[in-house]
Amino acid sequence: MGDKQPATLNNSRRDNPRAGFLWGLASPLTSSLVFFLIPAIASEMGLFGMGPIWFTLGAFCYLLVLLFGGNISRLVPPKGFRFRVLLIGVLQAVSTALFFGAIIVSEPAPISFLANGATIFTVILSAIFHKEHLSLGQIVGGLLMIAGALIMTWAGDAGNTLGAILIISSGLTFSIHALIVRQITEEVHPASIGFWRCLSIGVSFLVVALIKGEPLIPADTQTGLLLVVGAIVGPFLSIYTYYQALKNWGAGKVDLLRASLPLWVLLIVFIEGGELPTLIRLVGGGVTVLGVVLLLLFHRKSSKLVEARDAA
Repeated sequence: MGDKQPATLNNSRRDNPRAGFLWGLASPLTSSLVFFLIPAIASEMGLFGMGPIWFTLGAFCYLLVLLFGGNISRLVPPKGFRFRVLLIGVLQAVSTALFFGAIIVSEPAPISFLANGATIFTVILSAIFHKEHLSLGQIVGGLLMIAGALIMTWAGDAGNTLGAILIISSGLTFSIHALIVRQITEEVHPASIGFWRCLSIGVSFLVVALIKGEPLIPADTQTGLLLVVGAIVGPFLSIYTYYQALKNWGAGKVDLLRASLPLWVLLIVFIEGGELPTLIRLVGGGVTVLGVVLLLLFHRKSSKLVEARDAA
């Protein structure tokens, strides 16, 4: 028998739709908090100055997952996958810098709607390269989620032009990285991918911060606490849940679920400031929720089909 070959783009794999759905739902929930934490920290430390501690703490969280999960031996990816892990780090360094910049120059709510561009990119690329099949119900649910996000975007300021360009560009690079992650999660532990992703971004941000002369240490306790919370929620929880979803479900389906992100951002805006959404935003939110419900119903049907196939 020969050595195990690296996975190709169209390799078949056994999915777990139920786990993929639950992990995929946790990702936009945790990601929504990042839209409020980053501006608060960056205003004190700068866009790149906050990065080294933010991503170093995130990498440490992934290390703990591997250590306590008995998978520390899987920290270093197998030889046939190291280039792709490196490529993920490079793509995410670019995507994250664009994402941070978009959040800083625009308001959280409108820019979160435009972040759904990553969903469209991922669904299209997944259908082309991974030959992923979406049922009619999942397609309808996903389209409703995207339509709801577009309604909410149209209802208010979609952000300035620079913010829109930054977040859409970030979405494109993020979707390419998602396809590569989907390709290798059978052989490379998701926490290992997250660790090297954080390390790559942290080093990149450190270099830029030193060049720009931005502070690397928070000046007060409040900023320091926000930095710790942000590191746990942002580079760790929001991404680890996303990688686990990709491991168990198709990239296109997972990103359709991530299209609910603007809904959670609007909810936080309401909780934080008591700002009631307009009627058109309520309509958009309702359409988004309907899309989530449809995706949930048809994900259960898909899960039952997988279980029936496995039992055969």
